Amino acid sequence: ARRFQALNIETGTASLEARGESQVVAKTSGVALAVMAQEGQAVVAGQALARLDPARATLQVAQTNAQVAKLEENYRRASQLAEQKMVSANDVDQLRFDLQNARAANQMARLELSYATVRAPISGVIASKSVKPGNFVQINSPIFRIVDTSRLEATLNVPERDIDQIKPGLPVQLGVDALPGRTYTGRVDRVAPVVDAGSGTFRVICAFDGG
Repeated sequence: ARRFQALNIETGTASLEARGESQVVAKTSGVALAVMAQEGQAVVAGQALARLDPARATLQVAQTNAQVAKLEENYRRASQLAEQKMVSANDVDQLRFDLQNARAANQMARLELSYATVRAPISGVIASKSVKPGNFVQINSPIFRIVDTSRLEATLNVPERDIDQIKPGLPVQLGVDALPGRTYTGRVDRVAPVVDAGSGTFRVICAFDGG
């Protein structure tokens, strides 16, 4: 529990929470060959967290590469023959359409291959992980949770009588029970416009720099 003060208003206790967090889900399925991040580890956006078996996706890339190469050659030849009136324009159009579809399939296969490396969508700290090397990972299954500790928030319930004194930007002191005498300074970020009828308080969200 932590105690907060704004001006001379005693606002009671609350807990700090990370403002942002992200569930990292697998965008493809496969056996986890390596897990490169552990709970409590700081990571940056884009950092590789795990690597899934890319064999199936690699094969799809190879197959679609071959299909694109074949259709590119067929289209090139057909275009030359069309200039000599030996192939109809419709045939050339069909080959161009097939080539476009093959290129799209190749791009999709390459994208699928990139999903074999699971990357952090945001910077923060690994709060939990549910994958180990050798596990089979299902597509869309959450395997990490990342919390952004660069900005922390605490929600306070302030008595209605003090509403006129609480404004966004007002400095707020945070005292940690485990560290008597030590305080941290944040600020009021947002003030809820409605008073809770049951408790006679309104919600004040305070922001603190994290680490």
